[in-house]
Order: sequence, then structure tokens, then C-alpha cells
Amino acid sequence: MIKFKPFCLLSFLVVFVAHLEAAPALVFDPENALISFAAADLEAALDEKGIDNLEVTLRVSPDAALAESFAISKSGSDSILITGTDPAGVMYGCLDLSESLRIGGLAAVEAKTVIPAMGMRGIKLNLPLDVRTPSYSDLGDAGQFNIPHVWDSVFWPEYIDELARHRYNFLSLWSLHPFPSLVKVPE
Repeated sequence: MIKFKPFCLLSFLVVFVAHLEAAPALVFDPENALISFAAADLEAALDEKGIDNLEVTLRVSPDAALAESFAISKSGSDSILITGTDPAGVMYGCLDLSESLRIGGLAAVEAKTVIPAMGMRGIKLNLPLDVRTPSYSDLGDAGQFNIPHVWDSVFWPEYIDELARHRYNFLSLWSLHPFPSLVKVPE
């Protein structure tokens, strides 16, 4: 006859139950930075909503004619497939799914195909480099207040991530000619 100590039996039950808990599964290529970024965003959305019994597969199905396009398809209530025509398409599909989950949970997720209407979606940023090289329209003090952010190494990754979340794929940085910053005039 086998005797179990109460502590050992309790430990076994805790480990067994922990393995029975469902957890969301994301199937994707972790080597691709765009897809990994979007997968991390999706994992956060799943955690926020407490969704733990869902399998999401992220797949690239190349089609050069439909750059950055994606399709979201559901199979029941426990499986979602995001197919993009390139890694950017998979990223945008994953970000779209994350938004749907945050807004209305799993019930808000609908099967859809999205083809961007514009190839380049971006912003023009007038870049204030320093006091000697202001931006194009520095009539106020906003440009001067933003100079420290331009040189902050933490600002740019966060800013570019937000641009991606809003489906921008282009960032145009503008500044006046850097000559005043390159030379020092005696007077």
C-alpha cells in the first residue's frame, strides 16, 4: 500500500490543476520583429480581457500585389487565424484583433479581409534639433519644449510603436538646414 503525505498530495494536485488551466496559444514566427511586436500586443489584450482558451495562428501568405493586407478568420470560439500578405500585414491584422478584443471581447471579433486603400500612410514631423536649428514654424515655445524629447532614446521606440498601432507606415522627419548647428559664428 502506498501512503501519501498530505503535503505531497496537495503539491501534486496544485501542479496537476495548473496544467489543466487553459492558456491562450499564439503560433507565430518569433524571428520576425514586426510579428513579435504585434504578438506581444495581442498577448496583453488577451490578458486584459482574461481570455485563456483561444488559439491564434499568425501566418504569412505572400502576395506582392496586396502589400500590408490581412484576413482574420474564426473557427468556432476557440481558434483564430490571421493571414497577412507580408509580415506587415500580419502585424496589422494582429493589432486589429487586439483592438477588437479590447473594445468588445471575443464576441466583437469578426471575420474580415482588409486591403489598405493607401500604400503610404504617415506623418510629417517638423523636428526641432536644438536652439540654433529650430523647426519650420517655431513661433511659439512648443518646439523649444520638444527639443529634449527629440534626443531622448526612449521616446523614439515608443513613438514608432504608437505609429504602427495606428497603421502608419511612414515617418517623414523635417528640419531646417543644419548649418547653424554645424558652425559657430563669433557674433
